[in-house]
Amino acid sequence: MNKGMRRTVIVLLLVLVLGLTNWFLGRKPKDRVTVEPVGLDTAARAVEVDLTLALQKPDGDTTVAVEAISGEETERVDLSLDSDGRYTGRVSLPLGQEARVEAVITRNGRVERETLRTYEDTRSLLPVRIKRCMWDVPKYQEGSLGTLNGMLTAKIDEMELSGVESGAGGVELRGYVGNTLVQTIPGEWDLESGSYSTGVLEVPCKAEDTVRITVFCHDADGVAYEFTHGRWKITAGGKAEKASELAADRYPALTWPE
Repeated sequence: MNKGMRRTVIVLLLVLVLGLTNWFLGRKPKDRVTVEPVGLDTAARAVEVDLTLALQKPDGDTTVAVEAISGEETERVDLSLDSDGRYTGRVSLPLGQEARVEAVITRNGRVERETLRTYEDTRSLLPVRIKRCMWDVPKYQEGSLGTLNGMLTAKIDEMELSGVESGAGGVELRGYVGNTLVQTIPGEWDLESGSYSTGVLEVPCKAEDTVRITVFCHDADGVAYEFTHGRWKITAGGKAEKASELAADRYPALTWPE
């Protein structure tokens, strides 16, 4: 590489470094916020999240609060400054609603507002989620009377659930025909892999039936979650065809403790 080319490369690298530096310095608070779901408030039917906000140059006079705005309701929470110079606090958001989280930053007598997060549906913050799972594609097996009876089979392997990592979640694989629960099989916890697996679920059904397969579990507070894995229509030709997902399938159905 000749001197002219080396000089050009050095100049380009300097421009890149300066550009990245300016980008980092110019980021707004919304780029330095983390929101971590920690649990459900069963009395308020709300999800609780830990929020952390790092500011560029906070000083001793800087105070930060956040406002959780959902519909006409606003909850204000003052954040605390931790040893790493970050502002932290716990915020509660009503489930199943749109919500907006705004920071109210007061420094040098001036008040600034920043929108940190917006949520189309706060159920996206539910702390129990299926992180990973290996599914066997459900198969339909005709019975002795041909398409008049048979069964849909399904199973899961190595399913990891956030929020239910201890093996105490009472996991089940469930099969519904229409809206009727007809078969369940328990999940088995493997301590070494930290995952759940099941044996084969056999759902009795026939042609023209629609079968829904779900995963059911409880969190530590006794809230039941039921995740829809999918829906299958049994054809007259003896096949299981994937049915369209319903809007209700997007988030797990919750059952609250009494």
